[in-house]
Amino acid sequence: MKYNALLVAAAAAEPLTIKLESRSHSLNLSNWWNVTDFQWYGKVSVGTPPQEFNLLIDTGSTDLVIPKKGCSTCDDHASFDPQKSETYSDKPGYKFVASYDTSGDAQPYAKPLSTEGKIITDTVTIGGLSAENQTFFLGGDFPKELGKDPMGPNIDGIFGIGPPGSSVFSALNKTFTPTFWNLVKSEQLDPVFSLFLNTGNDSIGEMTLGGVDSSKYEGELTKVPFNETVVALGGSWYIDNPAYYVNKAITPSLENATSLQSVAHLDTGTAYIMAPDHQTAKDMYAAISPEIILLDKLGVWGGPCDVVKKLEPELTFTVGSGNRLVNLTMPKDAFNLGEHPSHPGQCQTVILHAPKPISDLAAVWILGSPVLKGYYTVWDGKNLELGVGQLKEEHREPVTPGTSIATTLAPCWALIAVFALI
Repeated sequence: MKYNALLVAAAAAEPLTIKLESRSHSLNLSNWWNVTDFQWYGKVSVGTPPQEFNLLIDTGSTDLVIPKKGCSTCDDHASFDPQKSETYSDKPGYKFVASYDTSGDAQPYAKPLSTEGKIITDTVTIGGLSAENQTFFLGGDFPKELGKDPMGPNIDGIFGIGPPGSSVFSALNKTFTPTFWNLVKSEQLDPVFSLFLNTGNDSIGEMTLGGVDSSKYEGELTKVPFNETVVALGGSWYIDNPAYYVNKAITPSLENATSLQSVAHLDTGTAYIMAPDHQTAKDMYAAISPEIILLDKLGVWGGPCDVVKKLEPELTFTVGSGNRLVNLTMPKDAFNLGEHPSHPGQCQTVILHAPKPISDLAAVWILGSPVLKGYYTVWDGKNLELGVGQLKEEHREPVTPGTSIATTLAPCWALIAVFALI
């Protein structure tokens, strides 16, 4: 999940490990699984005494987002009751309008929607560590078009974990620090977190705050730099993306590429890959199967389910810069996102394209969870580096798809954020 960004050109702490596992384990993070992996979420508490929420762990956004008590479209999802918290403050009280595009169960896709709320303050606790006087977004009703699970099944809100110094609220007065970085600032954690994203709904994943769990990967980590300039300007985890391959071959789009810089936004909150434009997606699919076609004008592609289920293309993305590069290859079982609810018999495939360029100054990819789940990743905020580890064999067993049909994309929270002092 991503807030749209305009691209223009510590004392030592003990690592804290939070388990990512099935939804029945209340103290752990879990995987939304339906034919394929969508998103990962975990327990975070807000207020005093604590009120507990399942929050999406999202490297594509920066801040904490939860609904307020009285939300009429939240159904059985948890919502925050300010009156029950001794540490709640309605300051700074800035009103915030979050705009985003539909996906998931919502129809039609990419319909612009918005929800209003306020930026308020309370204590936020994750894994036993507390950030006091933490600002976050307390939202009102979600648009009905998002369905009964606005964020996804069992997911109540978002725990954004962008790069240091980045908060979507900073457009107001430059004083906001998200939860993870407040824990770093208070010397409770070192400025690094790591992710092992489990595959399937019956296995265990892991998020390590403030350190690395070397038991999850083999060999050494390959460390590549994020694009420091674009990270600072865009406020998200951007990395150079000089090449991409389909079945080890480049496509005409790459062969004919201009001098326009290519960068990738690494986003665990997005359950697909988004190509920069229509032609790039078209060329990639042409190298996979002639039966994959554009399903709508919003950038969604797919083909007959009996065909798509048999396809296992190898999609590889080179990220990094200079001689510090690493190839990220998507697990082949992530290609099929399941039957498209508006196109019976047609299964959506993992690559979409941006209907309009995200930036005029760079070709911007979004590499979501289908790619990132194939590796152990270390997000180093001090050195602005991505560490990539090969998963140990027991963690990369192929998963047999279930019989249920995916409802295409995971919901996309706040594709565009609009601020207003009202």
